[in-house]
Amino acid sequence: YLQGPEMNGAKVGEIVDRTLSATQAREIPVEQAQKVPMFDWRQLQRWGVNENGLPPDSVVRFKESTFWELYKWRIVGVLTLLVLQTAFIAALLVERRRRRRAKQALDRLNAELEERIAARTAALNAKSRELETFAYSVAHDLKAPLRGIDGYSRLLLEDHAPELNDEGRSFLKTINSSTEEMSQLIDDLLDYSRLERREFKPSPVELGSLISTIVGQKKREMTDRSVDFVVNVNGVSVVADMNGLTQSLRNYLDNAVKFTQKVSEPRIEVGSEETQKNVLLWVRDNGVGYDMKDHDKIFNIFQRLNHNEEYPGTGIGLAIVRKAMERMGGRAWAESQPGEGATFYLEIPK
Repeated sequence: YLQGPEMNGAKVGEIVDRTLSATQAREIPVEQAQKVPMFDWRQLQRWGVNENGLPPDSVVRFKESTFWELYKWRIVGVLTLLVLQTAFIAALLVERRRRRRAKQALDRLNAELEERIAARTAALNAKSRELETFAYSVAHDLKAPLRGIDGYSRLLLEDHAPELNDEGRSFLKTINSSTEEMSQLIDDLLDYSRLERREFKPSPVELGSLISTIVGQKKREMTDRSVDFVVNVNGVSVVADMNGLTQSLRNYLDNAVKFTQKVSEPRIEVGSEETQKNVLLWVRDNGVGYDMKDHDKIFNIFQRLNHNEEYPGTGIGLAIVRKAMERMGGRAWAESQPGEGATFYLEIPK
């Protein structure tokens, strides 16, 4: 081996590199060929010499790497990947458990909600039946004395009219008209309450024949007036509640007849128009009309724009129309100008 106390690591490395790169010994200058302790690792292993016992600055060549030195970084990478994978799987399991608990909580909440809805629905149905029984009872109890008042007042007018003066006969006529109005109000309230509880039964309805029948009935009822009815309805059909639609059209016609009674040539038009999604019906009159600022009032119950002495009514007819249209998924509205008549619309989904 080569020895040289002044030989440092850099010189040793340079000489070794040149030797390993097939540089001939004679090509290395003598001043650079200093003595360096060099050993063959294979011989050391054969002789059983430990590397720790070699002189300082010794160079061991042809050393074989251990398994750990060869695959250290691969092992570290695999272990790191396993740790990450384990952490990811653990996170998925935790999230799955959290979702399962959330689903169980949601199922419990839904079950409780369904129980509450069922209980409240049962209570509401019971109250509705009680209200229906109460309404019929009240109507019967109210109409019985009304019939008595109306009957006795008519008997007074028929049998004792000569014994009464003009003022007395006027009082009896007022009593008769008031009992008739009260009876009509009770009937309208019952119709409104029945409409809310009645089962909705959709069926195909041909508008042409239905409107012709309703207009014909209205003409036969009007024996003291002459009204020009114009029907412009094509043969379109809709699926709707027959009772609700019939009642709505009758209320519209009654309303048009009532508000054209002071017109010299009353005219009422019933028409229809079919769109892609809906069927539009309207009842147009040339009556007194109303201001559109009061539009929302006329479809509310007990809301009237005119005095009862001029145009008698209960203020429930148009409220019934709106309620019937809401049950059928449609809508009801009107357009008007004071003194120019009004047009009342029904929109029915196909």
